[in-house]
Amino acid sequence: MAAQIISVQRGSLAESSGIKTGDVLVSINGKKLKDVLDYQYLCQDEHLDLKVKRDGEFYSTSIDNDADRGLGLKFSSSVFDKIMTCNNSCQFCFIDQLPRGLRPSLYLKDDDYRLSFLYGNFITLTNMGDGDIKRIIDQRLSPIYVSLHSSDILTRKELIRPKDDDIVLEMLNNLIAGGIEAHIQIVLCPGINDGPPLTKTILELQKMGVASIGIVPAGLTGYRDKLETIRPVSGDEAKELIRAVSKTQDANMKSIGRRVVFLADEFYLISGTKLPDGEYYEDYPQLENGIGLSRLFLDEIETKMNDEDLIIGKKEHAVLTSTMAAPVLTAAIESINRRTGAMLRIVEIKNSFFAGHISVAGLLAGADIKANENLFEQGESVLAPDISLNQDRLFLDGISEEEIKGDVFFDLQFVSTTGSAFIDFLMEKAG
Repeated sequence: MAAQIISVQRGSLAESSGIKTGDVLVSINGKKLKDVLDYQYLCQDEHLDLKVKRDGEFYSTSIDNDADRGLGLKFSSSVFDKIMTCNNSCQFCFIDQLPRGLRPSLYLKDDDYRLSFLYGNFITLTNMGDGDIKRIIDQRLSPIYVSLHSSDILTRKELIRPKDDDIVLEMLNNLIAGGIEAHIQIVLCPGINDGPPLTKTILELQKMGVASIGIVPAGLTGYRDKLETIRPVSGDEAKELIRAVSKTQDANMKSIGRRVVFLADEFYLISGTKLPDGEYYEDYPQLENGIGLSRLFLDEIETKMNDEDLIIGKKEHAVLTSTMAAPVLTAAIESINRRTGAMLRIVEIKNSFFAGHISVAGLLAGADIKANENLFEQGESVLAPDISLNQDRLFLDGISEEEIKGDVFFDLQFVSTTGSAFIDFLMEKAG
């Protein structure tokens, strides 16, 4: 990897100095760049001596910094050196449950604190050293998102099986003491880290001063033949979890005025329990974990429905969704149809490609849509969630947006899964 420049902003300092798309930024003021964080940090200096590589040749340029103009560079990747990867063997690792033959990038187990700070990726801390912790604190790389799963070292060892000594709690303590905001993820595996051990973990993490705790169910595909057996959370277990966590949340509200711990939307959906109101999620501290997305979607729909300029009309659309999201989207669609006269219908697609207990919209594969063509009509306008595509517009099974649109007989369009953007799309089509 390298600091490959993919765009130079017009009017920027870099453009004025002759830097071009395709160049590689080697160093700033003699310091080599490991990532975009180094770039941002070093660009604060008053004078910038840049070393650039172009067509195999090196050249240097000097710039008097101007905060109003900025250097103005964008790179092909946020990480210029090697991405830090995970050396653990987690029982619930989703990557270990992928079928063979997918894109190589899908099998990369990133465990990089830089991606945690930049994009909200959850990291284990088990693959980091003292230098990494120091950099996070010195450069104020906050917040950081940490997958911990249990405060009990033996339980955590059973779940993640780290290769080196487990000093995660010590590292987490150091980060928090250094002023870093830490958000925790607990992947719940029934019979291993639930029940009383989970309550103990929550209390201990709260005493440490973590900013929030998100509890999510393990994602279990049908490709676990060589892995330990992990059973999915049942509806009754989800109800009990909601009850137990609610007691902790109530106690936290009384003592510190915030809930701290939050449950994944899936627990409410699989138990048939009504989703909490928007105020429950406070400022949505676990949104990077997908917690609260369903409520946010519904609330944005409701806000848009009260817009005086709302015009959707009697346009017909089939709205494609996954099994898990179907109840949420059905409630929204019924409200839209009733209040606007629109004629939207829900089409539920099962996540057959990954099999197992996968039922979320973000993991719908192109093959899943193709396999359910019989649910649609010739020429019908079908709206699909854009989160099933990556930035290259590819499904997880490698089928591209262009390819699937050419294969199916209906008019397939991809729509943002935010409630606000969904209504805006319908209004645009009505016009």
